[in-house]
Amino acid sequence: MKYKSLKTCAAVLLLLSCNLANAGLMVTNVDLTITGVSGNYSSVSVDDVFQFTAIYDDASTHMLNEDTKSLCLTTHVSSPGVNCASSHNPSSYNFFSNASLNFNMMFDTTALLNANGAFYDRHSHDREWAYQTAADGHLHFSQHEDAMTSGFTAATPGGSGATTLYYSDVHGNARHTLIRWSQGPASTKAYLDVPEPSTLAIFALGMIGLASRRFKKQS
Repeated sequence: MKYKSLKTCAAVLLLLSCNLANAGLMVTNVDLTITGVSGNYSSVSVDDVFQFTAIYDDASTHMLNEDTKSLCLTTHVSSPGVNCASSHNPSSYNFFSNASLNFNMMFDTTALLNANGAFYDRHSHDREWAYQTAADGHLHFSQHEDAMTSGFTAATPGGSGATTLYYSDVHGNARHTLIRWSQGPASTKAYLDVPEPSTLAIFALGMIGLASRRFKKQS
């Protein structure tokens, strides 16, 4: 009974640690149906359904802009040391957040690099963000990086948009690939990491060790 309780406690602690590590994070998924592809190094084709994923903090009061400054909902933010480039009225937005967006998965960047191509530096900064307007609760996602631009409003299923990858070929010529898509409805929920296989393996080994120890004592 003692070992059964120990196993139960260990399992509970493992689940709690996974949940607490990602408290406050949200994930939004949207199916984007590919309607057109122009250019090279696309990993999707017309009529493919690409699952867009955004991970962000729906309680954030600022998002990074131009690498060193932030756009803030108020001039007094909860995170110390944030340099607010500008301030916005919090009554207009529910949150501002840096985000992790997966638009880059639309492209075969490995093939581009293997062909001695290079990403084209168009912007002076990289940024991926999400925000929600207070008036209608619409979610907005935007990505502006050196080599990629894209974005849309998640509340407009049936709407169309595009993702563009900018690069230079082996001769140094500027090129781009344009992928057009139409969007389906959005699905949003709390984001919880699934334990990695290595974590599960360590946990399983620990349980085996406890069981063998009990067996030795009984024998």
